[in-house]
Amino acid sequence: METKSKAKLILFGEWAVLKGSECVGLTLEAEFSLTPTPSKLTNLISQKATLTNDEWFMSCLKAIKNKFQTDENFSFKSSCDWTYTEGLGTSSALFLSLYKHYSHRSNKKNIKWDEVISTFFDIESNNGSGADLAIQFMNKPCIYKKPEAPHPLTNFAWPKEVHLIHGPGKLKSNQMIKKINPDDRFCTKIKESTHDFIEKRDWEKAITEHRLELDKIGVIDPRMKVFESKLKQRSQKAAIKSLGAGGLDALLVWSPDASAVDKCLDEFKFEGWYKSPYKPICQ
Repeated sequence: METKSKAKLILFGEWAVLKGSECVGLTLEAEFSLTPTPSKLTNLISQKATLTNDEWFMSCLKAIKNKFQTDENFSFKSSCDWTYTEGLGTSSALFLSLYKHYSHRSNKKNIKWDEVISTFFDIESNNGSGADLAIQFMNKPCIYKKPEAPHPLTNFAWPKEVHLIHGPGKLKSNQMIKKINPDDRFCTKIKESTHDFIEKRDWEKAITEHRLELDKIGVIDPRMKVFESKLKQRSQKAAIKSLGAGGLDALLVWSPDASAVDKCLDEFKFEGWYKSPYKPICQ
């Protein structure tokens, strides 16, 4: 049985979610899938470079097989619509797809969040937030607070002024977590901005506030600032922020002038900037 998981975005609340604050996220119309074949030994065959190495796969496999008390082995063929460098949740998608597979094999009809997250934290040693996994588990716009079950973000819409873009650089979340320890002031500011977005859905304000605070903890890439400067030369109103751990893998842009965004992307395309082809799942 093939199992699938969607790409994800953490829109607001990143980093502060590690300290118990809420984050907001959604999934995209892009899939990660696993197709199993019974085998004497378990391995993973990737159609393209979606993972940095096999270490994460083996860690997931060990924890999940232990959870379901099984010794069944499979050769898994993976397929992924996005690339690892786009930062759309490849690691958590692999974990969730594996979990779905072995849950089905054990004849479990429903997957419970508390069991999923406890197995995930067996691997992560509770260092991560589980936010990527929560969003993919929910598969719709949602609000998540570690380690509670995610719940829907109702009446959600993706405005035409908001653009998802990708740039030429990815930060590895597990490495950044070891380097950055957000202080209480940062978490309070991000928490307030996220809550305000949940209540009012003011994208420009939330993006601007998050960008300011993320810059203070050092996760804004200098190349994003160059792109931002060029964008603001073309559009009187514009705001941009990194998503997830930071870097340039995925960025959120607010601008009522779509042509200004397109012109900037055209100027920077040879450096690896482009508009995301993946549509957000809003319901």
